[in-house]
Amino acid sequence: MAPGPARVPHVAEDQYPRQDVDAAWAALKMILNRTRHLFSCRSTLTEEINDQDVQRIKTIFRKTQREHETRNWLGTSLDLWGDYVECFEDIVVQLQEQYQFPDVTASSDRNFTTLVLSHSPALLKDFERLNDLLLLARNLLAIGREAQDNAAEEHFHQQIYQLMQICVEFNIQGFDGEAGSLNETIFTKVINASKGLLATCLQFVHNFVTKNDALKMRVWLDLLCENLDEFVIESEDEDEQELAADGLVDERKLVQPMASRQTVNTEEDVEAALRRLLGPFANSNSSHGLDSAVQFWASAGIDLTLEKMQIIGLVLPAGGEQTYPAHSGWYTSVDSQTPGHRYLEQLSIPKTLGRITTAKSYLVAPLEAEFPVLENGEFPEGEEDIDLDTDGPPFPIGEESTYNKEVPTSPYTLSEIPIILAPNEIEALPLMLQGCVLATNDIMMLNEQKRIEQAIRCHLLLRMSTGRMLLRELYIFIAAWDLPEDELFFKAMVNITNSFLQHSLLPQAYDALADPKDIVSPAQAVLVKLILHIFKTEIDPPERYRSRSPTHQTLDLELIRFLLTTFRSNILPRSLAIIWMQGMVRDQIATPEEFEKANLNLWDMERTYEGVYQFLELFSALNDNPLWKAECIHSEVAWDVVQLIRYLHTHIPAQPFMPAPPPPPPPPPPPPPTTSSSQPAPQRQQNPPPPSSTTAQQQPQPQKPPLSIERPYSPTATPSPLSPHPTSTTTSLPTNPAHLPPATSPSPPRPGSSSSTPSPPHTYPWRNLKKMCILVLSGLLYNSPPLRSQIRNYDGVPLILACSAYDDNNPYIKEHAVLCLKLLMEGDRENQAIVEGVQVGLGQMQGHVQGQGGVGIGRKVGNAGGSVNVNVDVGGMSLAERLEGMGLRGRVKDGVERVGEGIVVGRERVGDRDGVVEGGRVEEEGDDEGEGQGEGEGEAGEGDGTEGGLGETY
Repeated sequence: MAPGPARVPHVAEDQYPRQDVDAAWAALKMILNRTRHLFSCRSTLTEEINDQDVQRIKTIFRKTQREHETRNWLGTSLDLWGDYVECFEDIVVQLQEQYQFPDVTASSDRNFTTLVLSHSPALLKDFERLNDLLLLARNLLAIGREAQDNAAEEHFHQQIYQLMQICVEFNIQGFDGEAGSLNETIFTKVINASKGLLATCLQFVHNFVTKNDALKMRVWLDLLCENLDEFVIESEDEDEQELAADGLVDERKLVQPMASRQTVNTEEDVEAALRRLLGPFANSNSSHGLDSAVQFWASAGIDLTLEKMQIIGLVLPAGGEQTYPAHSGWYTSVDSQTPGHRYLEQLSIPKTLGRITTAKSYLVAPLEAEFPVLENGEFPEGEEDIDLDTDGPPFPIGEESTYNKEVPTSPYTLSEIPIILAPNEIEALPLMLQGCVLATNDIMMLNEQKRIEQAIRCHLLLRMSTGRMLLRELYIFIAAWDLPEDELFFKAMVNITNSFLQHSLLPQAYDALADPKDIVSPAQAVLVKLILHIFKTEIDPPERYRSRSPTHQTLDLELIRFLLTTFRSNILPRSLAIIWMQGMVRDQIATPEEFEKANLNLWDMERTYEGVYQFLELFSALNDNPLWKAECIHSEVAWDVVQLIRYLHTHIPAQPFMPAPPPPPPPPPPPPPTTSSSQPAPQRQQNPPPPSSTTAQQQPQPQKPPLSIERPYSPTATPSPLSPHPTSTTTSLPTNPAHLPPATSPSPPRPGSSSSTPSPPHTYPWRNLKKMCILVLSGLLYNSPPLRSQIRNYDGVPLILACSAYDDNNPYIKEHAVLCLKLLMEGDRENQAIVEGVQVGLGQMQGHVQGQGGVGIGRKVGNAGGSVNVNVDVGGMSLAERLEGMGLRGRVKDGVERVGEGIVVGRERVGDRDGVVEGGRVEEEGDDEGEGQGEGEGEAGEGDGTEGGLGETY
């Protein structure tokens, strides 16, 4: 074999590896040279030579996978990386010129689709060749720092950025032609090949920065910053620059001493910077860590001094930043574009009521009509000076975070990558981000220098618009693909969010994901979901959180305060305004057209619902930790939840139970075959077929009405005509024909069911939201006696009692409401008296709230041994009248009886048609104090009837 080209850096002959390893090195250099000329002149390579090169690349690739010696010999070759750079540099230029990147809108005789189709055979082979070469280079980086530094010294990563942008441009153009045609199939193959190349580029960048802090910062500045030259240190000695250009002097040695470059900053400036970067983790040694980090970046050719950090807004000089004391009631929400912080005040209840009124006024501002936006026709007490100006949004939203106004701060559109790739293709991107912003799950385990470096990368990601746009798409990616918690992408985003938490940056992250047209943007909803996941992990098992450092516990509380304040100040008022507007349409005060004219469509309702539900789920999880629960009680989050229940109960109608329709009649039997007179007639069947529907109509027979038990959660239930009154909350009995609606009455679609036409937005059911509110209150009430009086003061007891009625939009809400009532009345005589004095009737709750219900609880009569009447109203008839209409002779005894001060539950026994209906025997388990509960039991009737059932009343 002829001697190959000289290797740089030079290696002694006795240190050469095996002959096949060196042959692989020489073959790869030859292939790179051929590939470079291939894109400039297609005639230089025949089809046979091209196929041979592809096979050689794959052979070398397999060797780099199996053999460390091959990886080390190729990866440490500086001239091999130089050949890579020359090859990919020419390829990038050729692709940009041929396909008019980045200006694809420039005038041309052929559009992008035509260009791709005309070059599709060559493009497919080129993308495959580039992908194989890049996979091989990715493997070479696995040896570590030496290969990474060689690739960085030749600036190979810059060519990868350009290639990534070309792949993105290929994917965002789209096909311009006939759908389903052969051309579309060919175009799709080319686009899929570019997606594979883009995924390989991401894997290369991930390996490029792994365990290399200097390259992490360089890549961070490359991808996020536009004016990269501001952060590059250049030598002032022209002679040394010429020597460096000739490769005789290492450019990394040309850095000037930091003492001559760094601007002198006062101690106050340093302290302000450390407070901004490290938050509660700043200590007396942090200033030394900052100096070490600046010196380290300077040695890597990065000019990121404290003065540069102040210029780009990462840190602020002394006096330019306001700090907030812990537990002060003021919570930070950082504006990433302007110096300083803006603050959200923890609103009092009266101010929040005024804010709700303002939200209503702002919602109806586009309408040329006036609506009663004030509750009870007057302002909340003490809030007469609230400004109802509707010229602009009345709620604080980071204007810099507006999605439509966001302009990338770098030439690379990284935010398009999550839209292009699938979960199994994009994993390298969140892993790369995770490696840059999170060195370890606990920041306290890092030394001061590493802690500073990690904090600055976190701040850069949120400070630059390119980083914010990328984060927004990555969070939305989780919701769009509905990724499970065990997915690698999901875990990486959890770690990134945890890093923001440790650096006190989650308020900034939440604001960075905001979209002014949304109350809670999809990205913000996913962020809250990941915060919920982190909190659940911290308290499972409970011993883990008790061993958590006080600093981390303080960060958790500050984040909880921020979320509680954000919910009260922004989310709750605007959500209640939407629900109120639905009630205006329901009461025919406003029209459906006016509802949509208020800039509310079904997609807006869905986004609002997802955000509010995610916050309520977080509040429910906070009850599992005593410290977090105490903070929720102190912040009076119960008032927010009660208000949400009140608006849902008042303005959103409950969905009654829709039983499944009866099965269709069997098809008629086939007609008997005709026989001639010469053929004997067939024997008659022993069991004749059932009569057809026509025969059944001609010969009506008495049929027993169906008696069904409530099965409100059957997945097979389908809509059926509704009676004008809701059915009982417990027992579904056959309806008297006199109370049935006309046959032409339309049946409303069942919420959550598939329908050819979507329901209008003003009928949005807010499914499961009221049930989640009850669940939050139950968690707060558990072992919290003072909260019972708070909810009573909020007038929440009748609301929770009203939730014991069946609502198909909130499955199992009745069971949750019963548990919540138990916790609410346990040991609280005043709450018990409220329940005793409330009469819940069909369609109204007398003297307290208005709504629907089928349960009736009467006032106690007589002494302790008296009884409480139970009114079960089904379709406007009492239970006795219903049973009489069904032909069931008998009587109904009280199903609930007061014994002493205990509340008892009775069950009715329903016999056959000739039997009786009797109340169940009551067994007392309460004491004389009124805290016990009894339970009555009954049995299903037995007799010669064929149908029976078990009804239940409370």
